[in-house]
Amino acid sequence: MTFVFKKFIPAFIFLLIVTVLLCLPPSKLPNTGGNWFSYYQVDKLVHITLFAILVFLFCRPIQLKGLFTNIITKVYFVLVIVFTMYGFIMELVQHYLVYGRSFEGLDILADAVGSYIGYAIAKKQLQKIKPPTTESVKAEIKEYASKLMEKRKG
Repeated sequence: MTFVFKKFIPAFIFLLIVTVLLCLPPSKLPNTGGNWFSYYQVDKLVHITLFAILVFLFCRPIQLKGLFTNIITKVYFVLVIVFTMYGFIMELVQHYLVYGRSFEGLDILADAVGSYIGYAIAKKQLQKIKPPTTESVKAEIKEYASKLMEKRKG
């Protein structure tokens, strides 16, 4: 099993971008020209899109060789919960720390929907990957153990 944190760099960069965007004061957001209905729909669509991409980017590197699909799917779902909680926390940050922003429950719902969409896309891609057999996992464990033994000797 190869778990490389470098593969998560795009996900963490995007997380930083999302955090900055969610913390921008209203004066820095695009002007909608007073058309609140269209802005309201676009705002929720932006939340859904950002969180779908965010969850997908964190799920993508987890498609590790040697892990069984059901374990990966559970990890993906944990990411949905984590990023929905992140959306809730960011709403609190907007309400208490960003001048001119407020707490919106529908934003949290949009974040949760987006997170689930990212999960569904990642899960769909995961189903295309051939799951490991017990023999392949055993062989990989033996190979990993022998590499560890070589490192200890050397």
